[in-house]
Amino acid sequence: MLPLGFRRVAFRVAVLAALLCVIPLWLRAARQIRREVRQGWTTPLEVLVGEERGPGFREAVDELRRAVPPDGSYLLLADPDGPGALTAISLRHAALPRKAMLLRRYGELDGEPAVPPGATVVVENDEDPPAVAAGAGLFGRFDPGSLGIEDTLLPAAVDEVVFEPTGKIRVSGWCQGFGGVSCEVAAVLLNGKSVPVTRPCRVPRPDVEAVVPSVGPCPRAGFRLTVPESVASGDRFLVEVVFRTADGRWRAYPKQAVERSR
Repeated sequence: MLPLGFRRVAFRVAVLAALLCVIPLWLRAARQIRREVRQGWTTPLEVLVGEERGPGFREAVDELRRAVPPDGSYLLLADPDGPGALTAISLRHAALPRKAMLLRRYGELDGEPAVPPGATVVVENDEDPPAVAAGAGLFGRFDPGSLGIEDTLLPAAVDEVVFEPTGKIRVSGWCQGFGGVSCEVAAVLLNGKSVPVTRPCRVPRPDVEAVVPSVGPCPRAGFRLTVPESVASGDRFLVEVVFRTADGRWRAYPKQAVERSR
């Protein structure tokens, strides 16, 4: 066996060697923590949460800020306990001091609100960015006259309106002006009232291009969107889609009835 004195020296050397290996790791960790704390103090909140929430989040926050003044409010359509909850929480913090009004807690939905929200934000899930629409668009009848000139011959169609088991209403179809003029979904009406929807997903429609060649190439003529469950809270609706072209023409497509399956 080694003498006691030698064992003490060997133990101290081992401890010192371990410290020399660990201390640099501690120092690097401390520097990293200091950088993150400094970044947290100097970087705007929407930038931090935007990096966490992914592409499109910061743009949605900027759009919301343009639509709603700091002392205003916005209607937030999101499931507080389901998909999109993290994005909704991040958005509420990033948009402060603007007040988020949750649809399920808002007591004046059947009539005109005392102070209409300045925008409507739809959060479907935590993968896609929030969809922001200026104005509440939920408490009154839609006036298409503000869109421009009515054109009943505007090429457009609603191919499918489905009440999904989740409670959402899925709407799909296509729209595009003659000669490739871009066309968008201007509004979706449920029983005559404009409601907030998810941001339409535009998709190619080569079938439309083949059947209606006068509309030109159709790389994004198709659209798909959903009406959130919190909005489609009834069992039966008349769904009407209003289209508008970039050159100021609009068309309301004939209403389609949709009923919740039992």
